[in-house]
Amino acid sequence: MPTSDLREILDDLIRTAKKAGADQADAIAAIGTSVTHSQRLGALENLERSESHDLGLRVIVGKKQAVVSSNDWSPDTLRQLAERALAMAKAVPDDAYCGLADPDQLIAGDGPDLDLFDAEEPGTDLLQERARIAED
Repeated sequence: MPTSDLREILDDLIRTAKKAGADQADAIAAIGTSVTHSQRLGALENLERSESHDLGLRVIVGKKQAVVSSNDWSPDTLRQLAERALAMAKAVPDDAYCGLADPDQLIAGDGPDLDLFDAEEPGTDLLQERARIAED
C-alpha cells in the first residue's frame, strides 16, 4: 500500500476521533510480512508465510486516554473504532501525564541508517539454501 494511502487513512481516523469528541489523537499503522523456513538433516520441515496489517488509535479527552487497535481498515469499522476509543477514554481515571508530545520534543529529520529494511523478499530456494548452509 502506498505511503500516501496510509497517511490518508490515519489522517481520516484522527479527524473522525476529534469529530467524535477527542481533544487529541494519534494513530499508527503497521504492515508486515513474515516468511519462515526450517529444515532438519537436509529435509524441509516447515515453510510458512504470514501477512498482517494493523492500525492503532490513541485518543485523549482532557487528562484521560485510551488506545484501541484493529486489523479491519474499512471506513465503517474505523468510525466504530474511534467511537469505542472515546467511550473507553471517558471511563478511565485521569492521568496527569497523558497527552501528545510538544512538537519541539519530537526528533525530526533523518536518524541513523540502521539498515533494517530489505525490499526484496527471499524466495523459497534461497531460504532452503541458507538453511542448508546454516545446518552444515
